[in-house]
Amino acid sequence: MAVRLLAIEGIIGVLHHQRPPDRLLQQARSRLEERRDRALLHRLIAGVLRHHFTLEADWSRFVRRKPDPVARAGLLLGTLQLRRLQIADHAAIHATVEAVKQRAPRAGALVNAVLRKVAATPPPGRCKPHQRLELPKWLYAHWRDQLGSEAVASIARAAADPPPLTVAARVDRAELIARWRDAGIDARPGALAPDAILLPPETDPTALPGWAEGCCTVIDQSAQLAALALPESPGCCLDLCSAPGGKYALLHRRMGRTVALELEPRRLRRWRENRERLRLDGAALVLGDACRPPFPPGRFPRIMLDAPCTASGLLRRHPDVKFLHDTGQIAVLAEQQQRMITAAAGLLAPGGLLAYAVCSIHHEENEAVVAAVTDAGGLLPAPLPAPLIPFATGPGMARILPGPDRDGFFVALLQRPDE
Repeated sequence: MAVRLLAIEGIIGVLHHQRPPDRLLQQARSRLEERRDRALLHRLIAGVLRHHFTLEADWSRFVRRKPDPVARAGLLLGTLQLRRLQIADHAAIHATVEAVKQRAPRAGALVNAVLRKVAATPPPGRCKPHQRLELPKWLYAHWRDQLGSEAVASIARAAADPPPLTVAARVDRAELIARWRDAGIDARPGALAPDAILLPPETDPTALPGWAEGCCTVIDQSAQLAALALPESPGCCLDLCSAPGGKYALLHRRMGRTVALELEPRRLRRWRENRERLRLDGAALVLGDACRPPFPPGRFPRIMLDAPCTASGLLRRHPDVKFLHDTGQIAVLAEQQQRMITAAAGLLAPGGLLAYAVCSIHHEENEAVVAAVTDAGGLLPAPLPAPLIPFATGPGMARILPGPDRDGFFVALLQRPDE
């Protein structure tokens, strides 16, 4: 019951308070002693968020009025177990109802009655397009108009199941894959990035052979390509909005001297942990705002800016993101992204290159941001490296849509003209 009670808290947090479940899942490590219970909690919350709209279409046939948040979360949770998890009907219903009664005693009878009807009835035969693709109605229409119906359907298919864990090898990739396979781990090379290795979704990276010695770092294939967009160059590279440090590790390996800038103190712990584990000798970290970076003009020949965004491209990995933003937040973030690019442009040396990257696939955070800063002058599109050319959407720009083996990402390579 404790697992389902925590799951109800997490579901309410996302759907009613726009609060990501990450912190609750972290706190569960101390509240749930058994690893299998922590794994079940993650499956329950992620499953409800991943399949929310078809689950809601299922149980809502049996209610006349909108249920309160606790009952709604319980109905979603129970329907998930009945339809998609290998949990016996009576056990799923009993455990869910008891958890609901802990939070809202009066809601227990409603949840019990509705879940029993769900268990006794086939799923609904038809759903609306946005429900079938498990997207909020506004987001379905937004992407349909920007990307086309086929692309939206492809994104939805990719988001239907938990994605693989992806790492970047810091030693010979083939040898590392062979080592892990000898240990019984299903490892395979990624097709997009030269160092990418794909692992089963449930893989605990800290348990991988060689992890403590820094053999790899967790980073999706698309993000790896973003870090590879910058060609090597003498001089110092700047990594803006650097934490948790996955791209920094790739840049440091290729570029050598690389300075990281990060504003959020709470994100610095993971950056420092990565620095120590990966043995990034000479890694430099500065606490500061990418909109007002504390560096002299024209200092850096290469700059990486992985800007804050809606994270809409991470839908398959973080199904909560579709509930955590709207068109208003897109506009706010796009304005911030423009300010960050403008500030970064002032730090570029003549002829220097800036890679602007976001894990969002919204046009407003992609091509529209680049158009705004290039129209203002000072930056020009630069030729894309070969791995990004298949994803090009315009001069110097590439958008990678989410797929079974990758997250969604946008990259623009911009250059300051020689003086």
